[in-house]
Amino acid sequence: MRASEKHFLMSAIYLAQTVSENVAFGIGVFLFVFGLLALRGEWRTA
Repeated sequence: MRASEKHFLMSAIYLAQTVSENVAFGIGVFLFVFGLLALRGEWRTA
């Protein structure tokens, strides 16, 4: 394996990890906000 191929593979893996972390973070934030809004809605109706 040449150095350029190894560098490309490393950067591709790093990019995939970063994207997956950002997606997981975004989903977590969305669920957190959605949960808060749902709780506030329940408090209003209660």
